[in-house]
Amino acid sequence: MKKFFRTVMAFSLAGGMLAFTGCTDYEDDINKLDDRLTAVEGTVADLQTKIEGGSVITDVETTADGVTVTLSDGSTFELTNGTNGTPGSKVTIGDDGYWYIDGVKTDYPATGPKGDQGDPGTSGNPGTPGAPGADANVVYYVPNADGYWYKVTETQDGEPVGDPVKTDISWIASAEGVTAVWDKENGQLLLSGVEGVEGTLAIPLYSALKSLAFVPEVMHDGLGVIDFYSIYDLKGAFAATNNPEVTYRVNPANADLSGVEWAFINRNVVTKVAGDATDLIDIVGEPEAGEKGGLIFTVTASDDKKLPSDFDKENQVIVALQALLEGEEIVSDYSFVQKTDLKDFDIINKDKYYAEKKVVVPFTQGTGSDKVADYPALDYAADLNMNYKETLDINEYLETYANEVSKSLPEISVAPTYKVFLVKEYLGEDDETNQQQFVVLSEDGVLSVNSSFISNPRPAIGRTPLLYVQSMVNGKIIADCYIKVQIVDDEYSEEPKGEKIFKTITGSFDYNEIDPVDGEDLVLEWEDINSEILAALGLSYPDFESRYDVNASEVTYDVDKDGKYDEPVDDVVPAGVTSDASGLSASTATNAVKVNISNQVDEHGSARVKVVIPSKNNNQDVDVAIVFEYTVTHTPEFPAINPDYLKPGTTNTVQVKGKLNEDGSAWVMQSSIREHFENYLAGWETPGNHTGDYWAVLMPLEADGTPVSYGETSTTAKEQTGVAISDGTPGWETAEIALTAPLEDDSFTAVVTIVIGLANGHYCEMNYNVEFLSPFVMTLGGIELETLTAEHSTADMSEYITVKDRDGKAIYEKGALTKYAKDTYKLSAIDFGYDLVYNSKEYPGFDDEASFSKDGDKTLVIAGSEVDWYNKGTTLQQRKYAGYEVTMEVANICKIAKVGNITILTSAESAE
Repeated sequence: MKKFFRTVMAFSLAGGMLAFTGCTDYEDDINKLDDRLTAVEGTVADLQTKIEGGSVITDVETTADGVTVTLSDGSTFELTNGTNGTPGSKVTIGDDGYWYIDGVKTDYPATGPKGDQGDPGTSGNPGTPGAPGADANVVYYVPNADGYWYKVTETQDGEPVGDPVKTDISWIASAEGVTAVWDKENGQLLLSGVEGVEGTLAIPLYSALKSLAFVPEVMHDGLGVIDFYSIYDLKGAFAATNNPEVTYRVNPANADLSGVEWAFINRNVVTKVAGDATDLIDIVGEPEAGEKGGLIFTVTASDDKKLPSDFDKENQVIVALQALLEGEEIVSDYSFVQKTDLKDFDIINKDKYYAEKKVVVPFTQGTGSDKVADYPALDYAADLNMNYKETLDINEYLETYANEVSKSLPEISVAPTYKVFLVKEYLGEDDETNQQQFVVLSEDGVLSVNSSFISNPRPAIGRTPLLYVQSMVNGKIIADCYIKVQIVDDEYSEEPKGEKIFKTITGSFDYNEIDPVDGEDLVLEWEDINSEILAALGLSYPDFESRYDVNASEVTYDVDKDGKYDEPVDDVVPAGVTSDASGLSASTATNAVKVNISNQVDEHGSARVKVVIPSKNNNQDVDVAIVFEYTVTHTPEFPAINPDYLKPGTTNTVQVKGKLNEDGSAWVMQSSIREHFENYLAGWETPGNHTGDYWAVLMPLEADGTPVSYGETSTTAKEQTGVAISDGTPGWETAEIALTAPLEDDSFTAVVTIVIGLANGHYCEMNYNVEFLSPFVMTLGGIELETLTAEHSTADMSEYITVKDRDGKAIYEKGALTKYAKDTYKLSAIDFGYDLVYNSKEYPGFDDEASFSKDGDKTLVIAGSEVDWYNKGTTLQQRKYAGYEVTMEVANICKIAKVGNITILTSAESAE
């Protein structure tokens, strides 16, 4: 009797208990398996109807009130206990062969234990050993459909020893109750004690097969496609054709498939009216239940040559699955069959392909055999990592990928085999050390550190041995590759470690004091490397050199004139800053890294120089960063304004009144620049890192009087006109500032910018004011004109003009130049111009012009320097007021206008 009852679901439907009496061997144990369950009788009929309709029991769960049966259509049936019943139980046999009640293991085996080894046979004559004794049989108990437990005896190989023996122990509950056994293997639900039913009621769990449907992965012209793939090796020779897996859905889902004979029928599309053949596809083994339903068949081609390639229109073949049972035939829908030749394969990282959503990461492809020319470069990234204290099974990372169909070979039902080799020689960076000697490779492809070569495995860290791998199908090589393995320590990380700043070195420099020849240095000494970096890393210098690229340090610059680095201009190399990390590769050097600041640096700036020593494997070792931060300051130095000539109440203004020209022939509005500075620039020296280029210039002025910075331009500033500075040699020591046009007021101010060049090409600048003063001051006396009875009144305006210099000495008086003016200022003449002035915004104290004339008939008239008042016969009762304007022009010195008063007396005042 077959072991159909490996899993038993027992539950009571009416109240009572499962009891066992009078047994031997395991009978006493079975007696202790009491199962008190109850339910409603009517539920059985509903349950039977559902199952007959095609539903399948998918689960039985115990509840506080009994049991719940779940069907494949989602419906559930609550089989509850009677009034005095106990909760239902689910009784099963575990994988360990013991009975379980509601998932709790009991002390009672449901299958017999393996018998002890038989005693050895009796020895024969000396030299001939006796035959070994036979193994003991296996004994266990199962419930049968007749309601009783049966004793089953088998050999160790599972062969029955006689028929099962019925015991007198019933698994059926008492007469008042109902007991059920879910006999999944035999396809029935056995119920005993059901009201109105004598004996045991068997409800079939399966229905008859009605139809089959292909579940394709690919469609073509409305039909599914079964893909076959022919595998070719690296030399182009045929290696194998795959055995694909295909899925068919059965209807109903609970169809009874026992006894079904399966086969594939085929026919050519062009001649499909002809009969079906069975000579194209064979089924391998038995179909298996799919995880998502349906049956999975593994198929093979009866003859590869008959498989059509790429839907050849002249040779399209369709196939269908045939099910034969007791002479009846059920055929599925048809599907195309196609064969594709596969010749392009890569060996890829299996772990990344399956663990990372099928990311294809090929290893370095070979060319059919192990060739040094194909070896990946030494700086090529490692493919795999191996902890120096552990082993690495290379096979766990190998998968073969078919590029033509973008699938791995197992995904098309092909299982390749692999051969792994350790290449003979793969030299390290020194071009001498063979990295292969640090590892050994077992015959089954497991890599480990070679303890015979190094007793302490740590020196193997950082080594990158190279493996050569072949992928084979049916013993033929279809792909090969190289795999570079890096040996790492416990600190290795799957994610890059980035960089870490191990030391920050700072410095502040006054630009004027930077050594003009050698500059200033910020240094990282080897003493600091040893005490603060190697010690922190726990490495000796040789280890450091083997794990870090000391000859390829990376330098970056962050510059910000405010000394802040939150928004720097990255990777802009500041002028005057150089870095030298060559000392890193020579542990005997004094300085490992040096940053030099020369006088070409920005005189007002801060910057950060970061030197990064990259690790050869950032997953293993953090990159080492050393930061150098510097700040350069500069306070411009200029000669002081000459206090002897500083205008009172100001800090940066000198006044110029002019001087005789070099030959003493004329007075000029000009001044020596050096006279404006203390001690006439005697003893003043250019500051450090300033060039000998210094000069005075007149920059354009903005509206607020601020000059534009030297070397810059402005669209709003205006040029300073009427003044100029002569070229000086070398700068301002002989320079002169002079007016180029006469003064039009008593004074005029020019803004002079003193510029000093810096070694870095920048400039220092200082602004000061030069106020030009007219050397001559003109005053005008008041004129009174009378209103006479018969005559007009007249006055000579020139007689009212007085001109003095700023020392108060007369230059012009009583209508003529003085001798002093001619001898001292070399004046030959002063030109005067005259005009009348009436009431206006500028001169609100005068009468309107209209009160002096009508229609061109003027009563106040100027002729040359003479002014006349004409009365028209009417007695003047009120004074009248006007003004006279005198413009004094001294050639190349000034052109200044002044206004004097004219008072016209009344007739009465004039008669006195």
